[in-house]
Amino acid sequence: MRIRHPLSAGDRSPSVDRSLGMLMSLSAVVLIVAEYTRAASQVGSFSAWWNGLGAAMVLLVLTNAVVGRRASEATLQLTWAAVVVLVIVLEMTVFLAYRGPDPDALFPWVWRFESVAVCYLVLLAAPPVAVIFPLLAAFLPALSGIVFLGRVPDLIAAQTPLHLGNIVFVVLFLAMRSRLVALSRAENAARAEEARRALLDARARREEQLARVVHDELLSVFSVALHLTGPTPDVVRTEAGRTLRRLRGTLVAPDDGAMVTGLDARSRISATLREILPDVVLTSDGDASLVPRRATETVRAAVAEAARNVARHAPDCAVEARVRAAHGALSVSLTDAGPGFVLERIPPERLGVRSSVIGRMRDLPGGDARIDSSPAGTTVVVEWHP
Repeated sequence: MRIRHPLSAGDRSPSVDRSLGMLMSLSAVVLIVAEYTRAASQVGSFSAWWNGLGAAMVLLVLTNAVVGRRASEATLQLTWAAVVVLVIVLEMTVFLAYRGPDPDALFPWVWRFESVAVCYLVLLAAPPVAVIFPLLAAFLPALSGIVFLGRVPDLIAAQTPLHLGNIVFVVLFLAMRSRLVALSRAENAARAEEARRALLDARARREEQLARVVHDELLSVFSVALHLTGPTPDVVRTEAGRTLRRLRGTLVAPDDGAMVTGLDARSRISATLREILPDVVLTSDGDASLVPRRATETVRAAVAEAARNVARHAPDCAVEARVRAAHGALSVSLTDAGPGFVLERIPPERLGVRSSVIGRMRDLPGGDARIDSSPAGTTVVVEWHP
C-alpha cells in the first residue's frame, strides 16, 4: 500500500522526509521515557482496549526510531499516518475509556504525544492542513469530556490553551523541511549538471580522438594510396586494416589498468618509429619496470604523428631518435635537420602537431610534449611520468 502524497514531487524529498521523520521519532522516544511513570500509573484507570491502542501507538513510534533509516518510503508514510490516527482516536475516546475516580484531575499521558502527531503530519499533508491540525487537535480531549461526561474536566480546560502551542513545532518543521528540500533540489540539479558536463566532455574527447585518427591514420593511408599505380603493397594493406580497427572504436588503449614492462614499451615505440622512418638513427633503453599500457599507446601514437610529420616535410633530412622506458616512466625525443617551423603560425585547422602530438599528450594524466624548432632543425620531446 502506498499513500498518495498531497505535495508535488518538486515540493518534497524522500531523503529529507526520512531524516526529519527520524528526528521526530527520536524526540518521541524521549517523550516515552519521560511519560513512562505517568502512563504506568494510569493503566488501571483505562479500559483494556484503550491501553492496547496506546501501546500500539508507542510501538509504532519505537519502530520508526529503530528502522526509519532502512524502511521503504511507503512504510514510513503508513506508520506516520497510523500514529496520527491513533493519537486522534485516543484523545477523542479518553473519557469514554476512563474508569478512574476523578476526571477533573486527569492529565492523560497520550496528550503529550499530540506534539509528535502534529509533527508527523508535516510530512504527510499540505502545509495549510499541517498548520490547522494542531489548532483543532488541542481541543480533542475537551471534546471527549463534553461528549462522554457532559462537561470539560478542570485540568483539561486549564491545559488546552497550552497545547495550542504545538503549532510552534509545526512551523519550525515546515521551515526546516522547506529549506532542506530546496537544498536537496539544488544538490540534485548540481549533480545533473555535473553528469551532463561529464557526458559532453566525454563526447568532445571522443570526437577529438576520432579527428586525430582520421588525420594521423586515414589521411596518411589515402595519401599513399593515391600515389600508387600498381598492386597495393602489403604494408599499405596492413596500415589500412589497422586504421579501420581504430575507427571501429580502438582510438586509444582503454584505461583498463593493464601494464606492460619498460622493455615492451620500448620495443613498441621503436618499431613504430622504424616503420615510419626506416633510416632513423635510433637509440633506446628500457628495464623491467611496469608502465600503463594506455600511457605506452598514447606516447606511441604521439611519436608516430611526429615521425609522419618528419616524413612529410623533411623526407631527405637526417633523423635521430632516442626512446627511454625505465623506472616506470617514458621519454622519447625525435630530432630532424629539416627547415623547422613556427608553431604559432600553423593554422588552427591543422591538427598534426597541435592536437595529435601536444594535445594528445596533455590529455593524458602525467603526459607532456614540447617542441623546439628553428631553421636548423626540430626536436620533439614526448614524455610520461607516473
